[in-house]
Amino acid sequence: MDPSLAFARSIPSLRTTSVKQLQQKLTFLLAMAAFLRPSDLARIPFASCKIRESDGCLTFVVHAPKEKRKKRRIIKPFTIHPHNSDVELCPVHCFKALKDHPALSARPTGSNLFVKSNLIQQPLSASTLSTWLHRDFISLST
Repeated sequence: MDPSLAFARSIPSLRTTSVKQLQQKLTFLLAMAAFLRPSDLARIPFASCKIRESDGCLTFVVHAPKEKRKKRRIIKPFTIHPHNSDVELCPVHCFKALKDHPALSARPTGSNLFVKSNLIQQPLSASTLSTWLHRDFISLST
């Protein structure tokens, strides 16, 4: 995992980093921190993402994940704690940079967390998120 973590660390969690790179990094960090699949990551509504003032945790929900309860899809809440010992591997810090990114200031209401960087009105597909995870991160460690 060291090469994957080193690559994630090399992408700065800053508002000046490209939207695509920030989204790739956040995809990896959330997948690692919450054991989320690409299909779950693609179903996070941006409006559900909040940072709690009390403890700095990032909270969000996944709509319509693959799991079902009594044959009905469920909404799963998640809480991600900040990683204060290494800010560059902190999903909360990366989310803040993405949330405040100037290129996403016109993000439409009702959009997903992960959107196309050149067409922010369109969500990213689970297959794109999967490709990012495998090609850019996991392949470095295998």
